[in-house]
Amino acid sequence: MYGVVVCSRCERARAVNLSQKTSTCECGSKIPIQRSKTYFKSDSQREAAEAVRQMNARLSGAPAPGFEGDVRAPQRKEDLESALSGLFGNEVRTRRQLRALLAKLGVGDSDRVIDELLATGVLFEPEKNHFRLV
Repeated sequence: MYGVVVCSRCERARAVNLSQKTSTCECGSKIPIQRSKTYFKSDSQREAAEAVRQMNARLSGAPAPGFEGDVRAPQRKEDLESALSGLFGNEVRTRRQLRALLAKLGVGDSDRVIDELLATGVLFEPEKNHFRLV
């Protein structure tokens, strides 16, 4: 039986064999499986892998690919930064592309959010209307 647990150190989901006592996360932390909350259980590795993908998308604040349901905008600045880094990567994006990414995250007033991210140093504008995460 496989399950999905979340690492308490890096807060990322991972699939584990529920018959084991511990599992080692990619961050190096030991996860005590018996004491961890199990978010999903299945006999199928494929189903567990899909559940990990969806859980990590949910934890990052970004909608899972193909998700068509209601999207809630991240409430905290840190959640927005995390979600943007997952969608943004290390690439330079235009203002139009950045607006589209923010719309995917459910952010309404994207121009105001872009200005706030610039002012707080989360975004860098290497040239006019082109942005990169710091």
